[in-house]
Amino acid sequence: MKSKNSKILRIFFLSIVSPDYSRSSVLLNYQSDFFSKIYIPFSGKSKSIIRDLLILKNEMRSDSAIVIMSPSHKLTFFARILTRSPIVLDAGWPLTDGVVSRGKQKGFIGHLVVSYLLDFVSFHSAHRILLESKAQSARVRRIYFVSKKKIHTSFTGFNETSLTGRVEKSQKIEELEKFLAKESKPLVVLFRGKINRESGIESILNSAKELGDETSFIIVTSAKNSLKNIPLNCFVISDITQIEMSYIYSIVDIALGQLSTHPRLKYTIPHKAFEAGFFAKSYLSYESEGIKELFPTGSAYLIDNVSVNKVVASIRDLSSKQLRDNLASAAHARYKQVASQRLLNANFESIIREC
Repeated sequence: MKSKNSKILRIFFLSIVSPDYSRSSVLLNYQSDFFSKIYIPFSGKSKSIIRDLLILKNEMRSDSAIVIMSPSHKLTFFARILTRSPIVLDAGWPLTDGVVSRGKQKGFIGHLVVSYLLDFVSFHSAHRILLESKAQSARVRRIYFVSKKKIHTSFTGFNETSLTGRVEKSQKIEELEKFLAKESKPLVVLFRGKINRESGIESILNSAKELGDETSFIIVTSAKNSLKNIPLNCFVISDITQIEMSYIYSIVDIALGQLSTHPRLKYTIPHKAFEAGFFAKSYLSYESEGIKELFPTGSAYLIDNVSVNKVVASIRDLSSKQLRDNLASAAHARYKQVASQRLLNANFESIIREC
């Protein structure tokens, strides 16, 4: 894979989802001084995958490598046998985690078995695997019997290059501003993310109800219609742009992490944690093994239980501007130290050179 002229070495990023989706966008969208990065969209259907990979094979040279973008694990096996090129799977986490996170639904056991087999084959087909945390790396080695030499820990990070352009005062942002002006509360708290068992959304909504006279809450989620019994001091918004999201971060005082004790939090670090670090916001989260890899003591407000009383008391504690500023500054410094887009790409390029 190595080339005498590294500037012409090409990396093909393959995905069955958008190039801006999830962790792999942090690697794809950062301009490299040494590699050309080429995004290739794929269908999720096996026949189309085989056809498109055979076409891609004809375009590839000896100085080319392939990155399978998260969560497109299923491409890995086909890419390995059809292209014979170095394969880096930017997995982040096993697909099985998603099945477990959604909980026991109809066909749960069948989905669990299929996802495990897909993960197993994908991990063993890749030459290198990027995983989101040290805890996740150790877990994958143990559960999927993967060689330690294959695995590299690489934080998910945040696609800083997405913040181009300026905020247009869309109707959604104007409605949010009117809500906050009417509320006129001393604190504004942000929850951003999926409504699932990991988020602790019930605890968050109940805490918001308790803090009705003290705090305004902004809830950014794609599952707006699934929320019920929303307190009056909560504003729910969905389908916003990254530029709009950056504006929301600029007006909030506290960013909430995952406020549950879900087992997956031992291994995973939510994307919003990296956002909080980048935007320099005080971050309130359950004290899990995963989050402590990014935010050790002193760089986030970590709590050892997620009862409503504990969450309410923690938010009240964070009414201290001095405490918020100290945590925000520490979180931002930590982000720059271990998870900036520049740093993650430098580490990624080192891994590519080793293939």
